[in-house]
Amino acid sequence: MAATGASLILPPTMAEAAGSRNLRFGLWTGKRWSRFGNRIDVRSKSRHIHGPYSWPHPVTGEKLTIYIRDNHDKKGKRTQYFTLREDGTALARVFDRRPGRPDRVFVGDAFMPQGQWSAGQSRNYTMQEYSGRSKKTYQLTLQVLDPARTYRGVRNSMRYEWIAKSGRKVVYHERFDYSPGVGFVRFDNRLN
Repeated sequence: MAATGASLILPPTMAEAAGSRNLRFGLWTGKRWSRFGNRIDVRSKSRHIHGPYSWPHPVTGEKLTIYIRDNHDKKGKRTQYFTLREDGTALARVFDRRPGRPDRVFVGDAFMPQGQWSAGQSRNYTMQEYSGRSKKTYQLTLQVLDPARTYRGVRNSMRYEWIAKSGRKVVYHERFDYSPGVGFVRFDNRLN
């Protein structure tokens, strides 16, 4: 079935109606029917997502399929590379470049939920961040707060939190909202 227009809304499956949902790649890209591996070239406000590309991971040596997300803002251009985790539970950052900071490379990241998630469900991961000769290890928690909420009139939007700890200290606590046909719509730094 081909999608014709942004107003096409499918009825929820029984699992989705019960607070569980299959979170798909298209929620991240903003292109409703996109799948990981499809050619993507999407622009939304200051963001540009494009790919796929083949990229050799400089730490693991793996050849990864990645998508690039560029974001232009008052501080300059930020570039991040994302791939799908091997376990299929999340999109993972593998590279991050920001003005005025050294490049960072990641192993084991989990940045945006993918696949089947339920409201309130959390999953934990261990991530390494490499920057120059330094290596940091973080304990990550992804928690889907609402996998099928209505955000500013857009049904089937999703809200989740990304939390990173170094030892017992919470270093990042961020909340994100994504909407079908739009992609990223809201960010909230919960530490401020």
